[in-house]
Amino acid sequence: MLKLPKGIHKVKKTMKDGSKEVYYYAWRGGPRIIAVPGSPEFHIAYGAALQTRREPDDKVFLSLIINYRKSHAFDKLAKSTKHYRTIYLDEIQIRFGDMPIAALNDVSVKEIFVNWRDENADRPKAADMRIETLRVVLSNAVERGRIEANHAKGIGKLYENSRADVIWMPKEIELLLAGTTPECQRAIDLARLTGLRKGDLMDITWEADKGEYIEWETSKTGKRVFVPILPELREKLDSWPRIHECILTNSFGNPWKSSSLQSAFRRAKIAAGIDKRFHDLRGTFATMLIENGVTDERVADIMGWSKYKIEEIRRVYVDNSAIIKDVLRQINVNRAVKSKLEEPKNPSIP
Repeated sequence: MLKLPKGIHKVKKTMKDGSKEVYYYAWRGGPRIIAVPGSPEFHIAYGAALQTRREPDDKVFLSLIINYRKSHAFDKLAKSTKHYRTIYLDEIQIRFGDMPIAALNDVSVKEIFVNWRDENADRPKAADMRIETLRVVLSNAVERGRIEANHAKGIGKLYENSRADVIWMPKEIELLLAGTTPECQRAIDLARLTGLRKGDLMDITWEADKGEYIEWETSKTGKRVFVPILPELREKLDSWPRIHECILTNSFGNPWKSSSLQSAFRRAKIAAGIDKRFHDLRGTFATMLIENGVTDERVADIMGWSKYKIEEIRRVYVDNSAIIKDVLRQINVNRAVKSKLEEPKNPSIP
């Protein structure tokens, strides 16, 4: 039988697809513990939560971490972002919780932070997320006047594999759709024709369809976005079954669960023999907008991406494609002219 620390509060929740989930909280009304019950990570997170319950010494780093956990900035984060932030906040709390706040104002603390990042260099993305979380906590402290400078700023990233130029090409989409169910096909189509994140796709309702555009408040930023409905999407939306208030449903007629949709997508891409992510479908939509004459600024606004990222997609997939087409056109023109010049002249008629 699983033995949990005394005081842990369990909450059973029924998900949209009918499955049961159990959520664990450090105490009734306390923070949720996002870790496998009974695991070392669970006990670490529980210990960190208990520390926050006690009034911390306002002269140590722990007080800054607790202030950030209680801030509006942390509270408004999307569920997925809050999940990983909580993991790294626990790490920061355990590693630096007792550090005097005065030390945070000394520039030499940057080397300590870099060394901490490098301890996880074999997992560069996780190492960068450590520093990202640390940077956010210190920025919150600077904003509130608790410290003078954020010495986590300017620390470079270890993970450099940018996927700004990774999209699903038309032929790849055909293969992907051919190897999956109609329910998963609809999810793929809605993703590549709206550019919305997977979390929003699973929740979006038919009411969001305003005819010429989709109006939706994104889960990650809380920003209301207006996505133009291209003719291909309009045709699909009009043909899809409306068996639930959510546009996308699984084979049981219930909204997708993230893990189930991810599994279905994984099977589809394995069948297609293509190793790209569901998230890369967003870049496919961005490319479609660019090809339809939408400006980089407008595409960036619709996607919630930086203009730089849109410029990169344009350079790799749109401008280069246009250059290749123009070169091929010029080659064909030159061949036609050369062929015409080499044609034997008709002999003169006496």
